[in-house]
Formats: sequence, structure tokens, C-alpha cells
Amino acid sequence: MENPQKVDQKIQEIEETFDLVLMVDQFEASMVLLKNYLCWHSYEDLVSLKLNVRDEGYKSRVSEKSKNQLKSWLSSDYKLYQYFHEKFLQKLQIFGHDKLQRELLEYQRLQSETNHRCQLRFLKSKYILPKSDRPWGAGIKPYTIDNPDKDCQLMGMQELKFIKYMTILQKEKAKKIMEEKNMTFVTSEIIE
Repeated sequence: MENPQKVDQKIQEIEETFDLVLMVDQFEASMVLLKNYLCWHSYEDLVSLKLNVRDEGYKSRVSEKSKNQLKSWLSSDYKLYQYFHEKFLQKLQIFGHDKLQRELLEYQRLQSETNHRCQLRFLKSKYILPKSDRPWGAGIKPYTIDNPDKDCQLMGMQELKFIKYMTILQKEKAKKIMEEKNMTFVTSEIIE
């Protein structure tokens, strides 16, 4: 990261590999662009719940002086961010301000409906929850979702639990496809 030429090469590699780099500090606009890059017709598959909420006592405040020092120390990271942030702003400009505003309103409407339907109930202690439902990391607020709706439960599932759930579903689907084609399904390989 100390070699500016290698940083430039990495930026170029990312530029050639990805059509769109999302910006977390412009999350909603990123979702609008993502939906359109994927040619999706609805935001329903992009709605989410804000799960990893940090308790106020664990949030740190960074002074302007410290921010400037970090920019200097992390100059390569900052260069990467600045480059793709500029590209992102260009993509927003091409997308169009009026169209962006219309789509943001639709996305925000669906987000609001989802947040209302799948309300998170924050708990005082993560130890109330089964281990698989506990958030990871210091200061992350534990929560539960009381709505039994399958979509709410899936959106609120902890990451590792969700990955395990999806792995099981994918294996079942693969096994069914293999059986339909009279093939034998083996855990890590397929044999005809």
C-alpha cells in the first residue's frame, strides 16, 4: 500500500472487474443503481433491516484533526475511496437527478413498510438469545423479531445462521435436480 504505482494498478483492476462499486455512505442511491444495473423491476429483493446497530456507548467520535491524520496514514485507502466515489457520482449524474429522486422515494416507501412490518425489538442483553441468534461484536445491540413472517425472519437472521440455512437449501435443490436427471448427488462432487 506504500507503492503508489501498485495502488493505481489495483484501482485499475477493480475498475476493469466491477461495473458498479457501491458506496455505504450513499447506501440508498447505491441500491437504486444496483437495481437498475441488475435490470430488476422492483425493490422488494433489496429491502433490508438495519441489524448491526451499535449501542451509543460504543460509538467513537473522531475529531477533524484525527480525520486528517487518518487520511494521511491511510492515503492509499483514501485514494481508492476517492476514485470510486467520483465514479459513483458520475454514474448518478448519468442516471439523472429526477429519475433518482423518483426511485429513491419508491425504495424508501418499501423500506418503511418493511421496517414497520418486521419491527426489531432491541434487548438489554445478548445472553437472553440462543447462541446462534446473538450478534457478533462489542456494542452491537441484540434484537429479536416478533413477526413470524418468513421474510421478516430471514431478513433478521444472523449472518452465519443465514449462510448455514442457504447452504442446506442449495444442497436440497441440487439433490432434487440431480435426481430428476438420474444423477447421483455426492456432497462435494457430481457423478453420472
